[in-house]
Amino acid sequence: MFCEKCGARIEEGELHCPQCGYPVGDPSPGALLARVKQKPLPNWLWLLGVALLATSLLLGILGLGVAGIYQGLQERARLSREAAAVHHDRGQLYLKQGEYELAQAEFEEALRLAPDYGPAQESLRELQGITLAQLTPTSEVKSQATESFLQEARSFHSQGEWEQAAEKLLLLRRLDANFNEREVEKLLFSAYYNQGMQQVEAGRLEGAIQHFDKALEVRPNDPSALRQKEMASLYLTGMEAWGGDWAQATESFEALHRLDGGYMDVASRLYEAHRAYGDLCASEGAWCLAQAQYDRASEVNPTEAIMARWRGAAQRCAESGAAETATLPPDQRRFVGRMGGYVAIAPDRVWVGGRVTDAKGQELPDVEVRISTMGWSATATTDGDGNYVFDDLAGPGRYTLALTQFPSQPVEILVQWGAQVRVDFAEERQE
Repeated sequence: MFCEKCGARIEEGELHCPQCGYPVGDPSPGALLARVKQKPLPNWLWLLGVALLATSLLLGILGLGVAGIYQGLQERARLSREAAAVHHDRGQLYLKQGEYELAQAEFEEALRLAPDYGPAQESLRELQGITLAQLTPTSEVKSQATESFLQEARSFHSQGEWEQAAEKLLLLRRLDANFNEREVEKLLFSAYYNQGMQQVEAGRLEGAIQHFDKALEVRPNDPSALRQKEMASLYLTGMEAWGGDWAQATESFEALHRLDGGYMDVASRLYEAHRAYGDLCASEGAWCLAQAQYDRASEVNPTEAIMARWRGAAQRCAESGAAETATLPPDQRRFVGRMGGYVAIAPDRVWVGGRVTDAKGQELPDVEVRISTMGWSATATTDGDGNYVFDDLAGPGRYTLALTQFPSQPVEILVQWGAQVRVDFAEERQE
């Protein structure tokens, strides 16, 4: 075949002239495709394509296999830990029933399934301490065990490892409650108390109260543990009221500040509570009460911002007082009582008290408050700050409080040992 344009010779199957590049034969797409199909690909190109496809498939299969193995291992670990928990709980039941061999078998099975399962490790150590003493309860082995526990407790205590010290002391008490009783009590109280203090420093006050309660079980009337528990309770009460009941928040943080002004962030909390309470009173037009709140906040932290608030509230309070041309007679004034909640105090005491304020939020001195129950009653008179207190009640029970000189809404309370109850009376504002 020869090129129609330049006359050069063209081999069969060529699509263009090798001399001038002129298309040869039928130029349609179908014809060109047919010619291409007629020319086979080289063998090495086919082999390369097959190898690449096989490699891709193999890598995909391996990836799926690795992912499946990982997920399988994770699922197996989870199931093993769940099974370990079941065996541990079963061992605890056997331990309580005195079936020590069965308990040991369950604990060991739990550790076989999950070697790092902490509860089973602790339970097994506890069981070993119990069974060691019960081998020969009156023998030298028991004496050696108790002495060993005491030495370990002393060591942990000296290193500040309070939890481990308490654990050893409890095991010792189970072996022999009378062994070095005074020292064991001292060490155990100290371990619980210091754990509580650690919780306070970490800001975990619920846990702190639990440890102070344990310390008080060892020494029921210890003043330091009672004080720390009371302060932690006051802080929690203040935080529970934070943002919702500023009167309660300021009351709790005031009480805590009186006990220890450096406790955690009580000073800043007290400032913020009074400032926020003052803002709330100002928004409601209670300028005299707002002034009192700003005044107290300025005593805690006399910033320029709070002093500006105080000056504004003082001016508005004075203006509202000047606008009142007459004072209502006592029989037309009405007071409403409100219980402020409970605060923990010494377990052998009961305490009821509070404050009486007028419609402006100012404290009312010389106001008589009556408390009564089942035919018995007593009265107390508010002091210059409007405060009253009943600190010599006979015991717990249901009591009713009301004012004697003004119409008031009575308040019924439940008085309990170890609890401080606060009831405030505030005059209703006349529209």
